[in-house]
Amino acid sequence: KTAITNDLKRLIRTWKAIQKEGKASKIPTLLYRETDPVIQVVRDLLGLPLDEVVVDDPSTHDKLKQYLGQVQGRKKTNLRLHRGRNPLFEETGAESQISQLSDRQVELPGGGSIVIDRTEALIAIDVNSGRTKGGQAEEVRLKTNLKAAEAIARQVILRDLGGIIVVDFIDLLKTGDRRKVEKQLKASMRLDRSQHRIQSIGPNGTLEMTRKRQRSVAGQLDLVPCPTCGGRGTVVASRTVAADVRRRLEARLRQGMGWVQEIRISVPPHVANDLNNRFRSSLSSLEEYYRSRLIILADPRSVEVGEFEVIQRQSQAEIASEPRVQPATSEAVSLETSSPETATSPDEKKESSSQKRRRRRKRKRKPGGSPNESTRLFLARMDEHGGEGTLMDELSQGLSLAESGGEPTAFTPPSSDEEGAA
Repeated sequence: KTAITNDLKRLIRTWKAIQKEGKASKIPTLLYRETDPVIQVVRDLLGLPLDEVVVDDPSTHDKLKQYLGQVQGRKKTNLRLHRGRNPLFEETGAESQISQLSDRQVELPGGGSIVIDRTEALIAIDVNSGRTKGGQAEEVRLKTNLKAAEAIARQVILRDLGGIIVVDFIDLLKTGDRRKVEKQLKASMRLDRSQHRIQSIGPNGTLEMTRKRQRSVAGQLDLVPCPTCGGRGTVVASRTVAADVRRRLEARLRQGMGWVQEIRISVPPHVANDLNNRFRSSLSSLEEYYRSRLIILADPRSVEVGEFEVIQRQSQAEIASEPRVQPATSEAVSLETSSPETATSPDEKKESSSQKRRRRRKRKRKPGGSPNESTRLFLARMDEHGGEGTLMDELSQGLSLAESGGEPTAFTPPSSDEEGAA
């Protein structure tokens, strides 16, 4: 009731000031400006027992001094300008409290902690004793719960938690101790301007409270779901990720069918540690079986497993031992033409033998070499005869002799008489 009365008086004074300014000013002129954000915050907190307001900007100090002089009655709130060497938030401890607004766990003074978890249906707050020191066990529980009640009220107000809030306090045997914890929580929540309702601690040690959120979800802290865990709060264990990487490597080697020479993959350091230790023998077996090399790169900037970088073999000789069908080579088998035998002198035979040895050395050609004259004539004969059976027999015999290291069967290009007889 008092807050409503004060707001009404303030609005009436503001309206009178606007009317007075409108009559005295010339057109166009600004009659009213929206309240400064700092003044708006102080105005919303005037209904609370404020001992002191501290600012670090001289212009803001002057605005607040003028505003407080207009709205306050007999009881004045102390206004102080911060002139210290350290920033205001750091000196007053506000910086550390702001950084805790996104933490799941909040430590309690003297030991213990509270854990805040958001779900779709409600907000769960769990109280842990930790290493709280004290006398008897029941005394330690009560001491921790009282500190937790004060911290819970502060976090609920600062984080603007709304909806159903369930608090799991440490179990207390005495009913009187439970009432003390409830009283402490209600006293700490008196500073909350939002509507709330606190119920009693149940027989299972849980307390339920409801609160109306002041700001929308979009108006709260700018938080987004974790891109790694998707907002679940947990990630897959490194050994599970390492096992999945090992299976993917084996699948990629199987698909390569012997053509994969090397695979490189970048993983986080903890995954690389498991791969190089827990799965070391398994990866070595894959390298030996598929005759490939697996390189694991530990990237400290990576949070996920990268893509495979596959290097394939460039020649068939590197995978000659693999059970693979080899493509046909273009190596030509040279077939020599012969003329009818005539009587020759010993010198001519010696010269002829030398020429044959030279031709035998030239017979071995590398793939892609140009065919010699005899090969050209032989191919021309095949074109003329169109795959005749006798000619195919000659070809088969010649290839067999060439593979066994013997001399191919010599043949004479057909004459016009033979073709006519055929």
